[in-house]
Amino acid sequence: SFRFLHGSYDELDHAFDHWHESRMGSLYKKHRHDANNNNNNNNNIDEAADDDLSSDEHEHRYFSNDTVRPSDFAIFATRNQLVQDYNKEDPKLASILSTYEDKQPKIVVLTEGWGGTPNCSYVDEMLAKFEAQPDVSFIWAPVYVTNHKKSRYECFQAKLKGFAGTRSLPSNLKLLDFWDEASKLDDGNGKNPVHIPLGGDYMKKAIGEIEKAMCELLV
Repeated sequence: SFRFLHGSYDELDHAFDHWHESRMGSLYKKHRHDANNNNNNNNNIDEAADDDLSSDEHEHRYFSNDTVRPSDFAIFATRNQLVQDYNKEDPKLASILSTYEDKQPKIVVLTEGWGGTPNCSYVDEMLAKFEAQPDVSFIWAPVYVTNHKKSRYECFQAKLKGFAGTRSLPSNLKLLDFWDEASKLDDGNGKNPVHIPLGGDYMKKAIGEIEKAMCELLV
C-alpha cells in the first residue's frame, strides 16, 4: 500500500481503518468537464472554496509556516471527496481489489500530503497510530518534496529525537531521511510547490531507500 495523502486529516484518520478504499475529489470530473466547456465555472468553484476555508481553526490546523499552502481548489477538492466505486468504473479491477477488502496491508509507505499532512504538530498522534497497528509495518518520510522547508525538517528531527529520549519508537516504524536531496530542490526556502521528474535521480534514490526499508521490516 503506497499512499500519498491529499492533505485532509479526516482522510488520514479514515485511511488507517479503511486501507482498501480509494478516494477522489467529488467535483473533479464535473470540474474538468465544465472547465472545457465554460470557464466561468472555475470562478464558482473558487468562490465556494474560499467560503469553505473561512475558519481560522482550519487554517491553523492544516497550514503553518513550515508548509506550502495548496491552491484553494486543491483544498476544496480534498475536503469534498468520494470513495471510488470500482464496481461501476472497472468491474474487473473491482473483483481483484475485493480480495483485499477489510484486510490490513503488510506495509504502508507514508510521505507528506498537500499542506504537509501530517505536520510536525501531529507527531504524537502519528506514533500512536503506528503503535495501535502492530501487525502493519510503516515507512515514513516526513519531508519529501513539496514541503521541503528546513524549519519543517528541523521540527520533525527535534520532535522525534525528544520522543526517542523518553521511550522507544514503535518497532513497526522505519523513518527515512531524504533531507540531503530535498534541500536541493530549490533555493532552500520551500515557498513554491515542486514536482520531481519521473524516474529522476531523487525518485530513484527514494524508491531504493523505500525498498531497502521494506526488506528490513519484513525480515
